[in-house]
Amino acid sequence: MTCHWITLGLTLTGRVIYSGSAFYDRANTQEVSDWTRFDVGMRYEVEGPYGQPVELKAAIENVFDQNYWASSARGFLAAGAPRTFKVSASLSF
Repeated sequence: MTCHWITLGLTLTGRVIYSGSAFYDRANTQEVSDWTRFDVGMRYEVEGPYGQPVELKAAIENVFDQNYWASSARGFLAAGAPRTFKVSASLSF
């Protein structure tokens, strides 16, 4: 006899990313400001068809819609993404 255990429930997640100010040119004269980004998310697992787990996820990146430079190097700047919503589902079969 085989016993299968499926954990069901809600998981909340959060993340804080901080980047200090940085120079982005070779002469170290051009500087970008420091920035902080907040992300939140949740995951909910339920029992699906035939007892298989189904995982539902939702996340918001850059909750406060901050403007920031995600990358700064060798004279190039890359803008950070605005507030972003993500939703996904996964299942086993």
